[in-house]
Amino acid sequence: MKFNFISEKNGVFYNLIAEYNYDFNEDYESNVYVFKIYEIERGNEDYFSLILKEMDNSDLKVVDLYPDSKNYYLGKGISINILLKLKELLKKRIISSSNIHKTELCEFNSPEAIEKIWDRLVSGGFAKYSLTDGFYYLI
Repeated sequence: MKFNFISEKNGVFYNLIAEYNYDFNEDYESNVYVFKIYEIERGNEDYFSLILKEMDNSDLKVVDLYPDSKNYYLGKGISINILLKLKELLKKRIISSSNIHKTELCEFNSPEAIEKIWDRLVSGGFAKYSLTDGFYYLI
């Protein structure tokens, strides 16, 4: 499946495609949404990657969030814009990875992700941080 969406950062707009599938993933031992996000003109040869793991309580946890291999999509506001769009489309709570209560062996929320994504979502009034659970969540 796929849908179009627009990412905006500093007054610049990017017309993007989000192509995804939803399936059981053996590595995560759970259902996951796997997204490939790319500009229409560039095609899906190289893309921004996002994986959301469906938790037992139906939350969707960000377990993978990376720009493309050449960092073309870095700095275009995609992380924030796609998370907000998916909250609207999927109608589920989206949470960050946790550095305290990990559900995956290699789970972590990098300082860069906290600063550039989650802190900005909090300051914009779109997210909060749970001290008890050790993760950010969209509101």
